[in-house]
Amino acid sequence: MSQERRTLCGLLMGNVLYAAVICIIGAFLVDNKLSFVLGTLWSTLGACLVTMHMYFSLQKSLDMDSESAEKRENTQAIFRMIIMIVVVTSGLILSDYFHPLGIVFGAFALKASVYLQPLFHKYK
Repeated sequence: MSQERRTLCGLLMGNVLYAAVICIIGAFLVDNKLSFVLGTLWSTLGACLVTMHMYFSLQKSLDMDSESAEKRENTQAIFRMIIMIVVVTSGLILSDYFHPLGIVFGAFALKASVYLQPLFHKYK
């Protein structure tokens, strides 16, 4: 497996691990446990989509010249931001099903996953 593919798998595993920890902790702290877990999972799914989009987008940009790649990645970064805005906004609109706090914590899954990367690379 290539280094890039291992990094993608590590990021996705980090997203899932973070979501599991947040769901367990949050289930003890909030009243509506199911909606908290659903909110966390919904926005973690968005973080996983952003992670996969970033991987495939960078794969294409690496084959381009630097000027074209920069323009393309600027556009793709905006697209990834729109994905997360749609996920968070839809979760907040459907707050009967998704707990807003779960949505917010789940949205940070990718950021937490990046900080967990050294652990995954340490234990290959």
